[in-house]
Amino acid sequence: MSRAPVSERLPFLALLLTTTLPLSCGGLEHEAEGPPAAFGETKSTGGSAPNPGDTAAPESNSGKTVAEIIVDCERHISAWQFARASANSQRELEQLQVLEEAFARYVTNEMDLVREAALIGEARARGVSSTALGFSGDPSVLPILLNNLGDPDPGVVANTLYGLGMLAAPETPGGSLNDAIQRPDATLEIVQNGVFAAARVAQARSRDEERGQRSDGLAEVLTHLLDRPEVGIRAQAASGLGYAQAAIALPQLTNLLIGDAESAVRMAAAFALGEIGDSISGSVLVSALDDPTPGVAGAARGALAKLYGRDLGPDPKAWEPQLRD
Repeated sequence: MSRAPVSERLPFLALLLTTTLPLSCGGLEHEAEGPPAAFGETKSTGGSAPNPGDTAAPESNSGKTVAEIIVDCERHISAWQFARASANSQRELEQLQVLEEAFARYVTNEMDLVREAALIGEARARGVSSTALGFSGDPSVLPILLNNLGDPDPGVVANTLYGLGMLAAPETPGGSLNDAIQRPDATLEIVQNGVFAAARVAQARSRDEERGQRSDGLAEVLTHLLDRPEVGIRAQAASGLGYAQAAIALPQLTNLLIGDAESAVRMAAAFALGEIGDSISGSVLVSALDDPTPGVAGAARGALAKLYGRDLGPDPKAWEPQLRD
């Protein structure tokens, strides 16, 4: 299985701003109501789930029980989250990649049981397994994750969105992500993990030379989230719109760069304007070179270099002839 290095697969700003990543994987804290049911005894949450009585139950390749596999997955996810929160140097990013690849191998080795747990396990098992399937990097798990976006348990939905973000499959429908984020019982965790998934899918599509971006509502999902009060959600949505090259969001992104109080959001907006590449953004980007936060000024300079094909430095006056041309 071919997997991009973690430094390429994480969304923009992840190396600098951990606030743009989901704060947690919902199902790790989610407790099932009442005593956990035995595996295979709970009902399926979707019509596509297999009936355990139709075929022989899958067996673990390591001899572990489903409960043990779920606990192992929780430990892997927690270790990855802890490492991600503190990964700043190249060495730490490499260690993070080792953890991610080890978890992917584990899930692949136990794939049959993890798939079944995601479909017919109790709520905690469905949630943790949905996240684990995303870490596998196997695009064949996408239908299971899309099925679980309709789960009645919000914790399962939050975990599934986390898994979809880690999977980052270009084929993930934007409409399905929007439906999950907009559901009446959507928690903050669902929205956080939903914007993470949407931005990661947009990033994956930006590298998809065959099909690129799709007109399936993904840009609209991210644009809608620009108005959220949470800094991390606004920043993640802005960077995702850049990857999506969503020209429809130019007015909102311009306003964020000019007036958002949070430097993380202004930085993401500058990045996005550069990725969209419309010369109408030149003036606001030149003004952003004077932003008091060096990261924002640097992002604006990088966006201008991408927009005009050359780097004229940090002085706004050096860019003024470009604006007149």
